[in-house]
Amino acid sequence: MFFVLPPSRDELLRRLEGRGCETDKVIQDRFDQAESELKEISWYDYVIFNKDLDTAVNQLISIYKAQKCKRSRLRSEIKKFIKKNNIF
Repeated sequence: MFFVLPPSRDELLRRLEGRGCETDKVIQDRFDQAESELKEISWYDYVIFNKDLDTAVNQLISIYKAQKCKRSRLRSEIKKFIKKNNIF
């Protein structure tokens, strides 16, 4: 699992306010929710700092690619390979 962090609390608030389509109450509620979620970061395997969108997207793609190569996800293919190639 991955967690996306804003560059800072101030930047998070600026981004929320910059959307220009929500009330001050909604913005404050979303900000409070985000702060609450930050306390859960230790449960995540990966962290992406969303300072630059292109960099953040590339990091997410890298995580996706790495996850597809995990041994635990490839067990059946590995077993087939071992059997076919008379390994062990």
